[in-house]
Amino acid sequence: MKKHGFIAALVVALSLAVMALPVAAMAESADVDESVEFYASINCPKTEDGKHVYERVSAQEPTCTEAGHTRGLSCSACGEVFVESKTIPALDHDFSVAVNEVPATCTEGGTTGGWKCSRCEATKGVEKIPATGHSFGDWETTQEATCTTAGVKTRACQNPGCTATETKDIPALGHDWTKKDSTNHECTRCDETAEHNFQDGKCVDCGYKKPATGGGSGSSGSSHGSSSDGLDSVPKTGDVTPIFAYGMLMLLGAAAIVIRRIRLAK
Repeated sequence: MKKHGFIAALVVALSLAVMALPVAAMAESADVDESVEFYASINCPKTEDGKHVYERVSAQEPTCTEAGHTRGLSCSACGEVFVESKTIPALDHDFSVAVNEVPATCTEGGTTGGWKCSRCEATKGVEKIPATGHSFGDWETTQEATCTTAGVKTRACQNPGCTATETKDIPALGHDWTKKDSTNHECTRCDETAEHNFQDGKCVDCGYKKPATGGGSGSSGSSHGSSSDGLDSVPKTGDVTPIFAYGMLMLLGAAAIVIRRIRLAK
């Protein structure tokens, strides 16, 4: 009897030890409390070694828009569920934080007032306000242009709180030349002087015309050269001296001819 009783006690002890091992392993691998009561069989009927293939589901907190779930544990081989993962409904938004209005500026948009969720970044009643853009006034000359240097004109934004400005160049005026004398001209704006720039007898800068030189030598000279009476050298000033000399030469020539004929006649 004692022998049979010892054997029975040994079998019970071994059975309890075998049952305790899977339970401890499941509790550790599934990250669940050791107090969880498992109703499933200890051995897996789908594996050769009889061990369950544990599949763990981690807990996930719900958000305003997405549901969550509790942690769970099951066997991927036999499908037995040891700890059921339960769904936690989404929380919905809690619009309890006031949002102040942000005015728009010339370059950046703003927002209207409204409410913000206390759990996330969602808003209610908050609308975007587009940037207003600049509103520039009239152009004002801030640096006068000169004959050789460009000037500057500026305009400023008229919107409250905006300090933006725009600038543009004013082209240099260039010289306004007028005749000073026969050699130079001068600028009416800056008093600078420069020599005339003649082209075809006229200054292209101020319009001054170079005076004509006396005694044309072109067509009148050729006309005199073609004269058959040799009077092209007679000046047109009223001086008769050349005419008198020409007459004396004619008389001397005639006298010489007469004297020669007289000698030949003897």
